[in-house]
Amino acid sequence: MSLYELVQAHGGNCGKEFSEIACAAYPLLDFDKGSGHPDSIGGVGDTEFLARFVFSPHHWDETKSEPLPALFEDIFTIGCSVQRVDLQGTEECHRHGEQFERIKQSQDKPHTYIGFANCQASVIRSIRVNREQQEVAIPDTPQTGNRWHADIVAWLPEGMTKSQRRTAKAALRVEVWRKFMQYDFSTRP
Repeated sequence: MSLYELVQAHGGNCGKEFSEIACAAYPLLDFDKGSGHPDSIGGVGDTEFLARFVFSPHHWDETKSEPLPALFEDIFTIGCSVQRVDLQGTEECHRHGEQFERIKQSQDKPHTYIGFANCQASVIRSIRVNREQQEVAIPDTPQTGNRWHADIVAWLPEGMTKSQRRTAKAALRVEVWRKFMQYDFSTRP
């Protein structure tokens, strides 16, 4: 079964449970081969750079002029949407961010597209809270009109207390943010 077939089995949209469902299936699915979606351009390679759109005010610290760790808040739920910027190209990636801004503003949601943070896939995949197992995956998740879409999803090891889980989740989100902050930020043209 592919990730695409798994999502279809959940009605086509897993919503807030996407990360949990994808991560539970991770040992059974080979994300590197691609999601199986009809528009898939294949699995996300380790050398690919991923772009995470940054919107103000939700993801942007005005005083420091940098993204906030909240940029990765969705990593344990719906997954953090990213663009495969190496394949899409920087200009097209920015156009897509601006298009998303227009959609959100038409829904009366105050989003201003600032630009994108980016990081190499292998750097994200190397993150560990529990050093014994992988806790981050990057499945390709193409969408209608956006074949360059992927998600960063994360999970935690079994057997953690609620307090340990809360602490580990915060640490993992910040670690992903730190990795993205090591690379240049691409501002809106």
